[in-house]
Amino acid sequence: MAPSESWRKKPQQARSRLTVEAILHAAEALFVTHGYEATTLERIAEKAGVGIGSVYDYFTNKHAIALTLYELTSQQAALDSRKLLIDPGIEDIETNLPKIIRGVYQCYRDHQSILIDLVDEVVELRAAEAYSFERLIYRASFMYLQIYEDRFAQHDLQSAHAYLILMVTSTIKQYIKSAPTQLSEEDFLAHLSRTILSHLLAEPPSPLLLRH
Repeated sequence: MAPSESWRKKPQQARSRLTVEAILHAAEALFVTHGYEATTLERIAEKAGVGIGSVYDYFTNKHAIALTLYELTSQQAALDSRKLLIDPGIEDIETNLPKIIRGVYQCYRDHQSILIDLVDEVVELRAAEAYSFERLIYRASFMYLQIYEDRFAQHDLQSAHAYLILMVTSTIKQYIKSAPTQLSEEDFLAHLSRTILSHLLAEPPSPLLLRH
């Protein structure tokens, strides 16, 4: 679905923008509390304090609201993590890769209700690539790994990149969804960083570099 399909019309006036914000906030709260399928446009309108006609003024259906939430949240997550992903600095990979992993984790955790939970319920959102936070991760991580390509003794750049994307996005999302009490956030991130670095590098990274 193209991004333009998420709107019937975009708000232009301050009052209209406040109405749309109320609709989106209400929808997100209801999606979290009751789930996407159980949430109706009528319930969204009621919680937002607007008439159902006001909802239809801006959105064609519930899916359009979900897509708008996903687009806006992905944009915000990308902005939050852009500097870390695009300009990781001049430190060695043992030092800055754990920082990048932590930054990606923070974005997923801060926006879990949309980037993880809602996407799990509304699988069509995964096709909204133009606003995908994961698209930024995919592109930026490839450029990042190019800097250290000469250290991947047993991996070409493409396989190293595929491994990094799989481990970072899938493992982080699974940890956040399962919220295991026996594995703390700090231990999880440290273990994930060690695992990825040990797999990518010719020599295992020094434990001192990953001490938390």
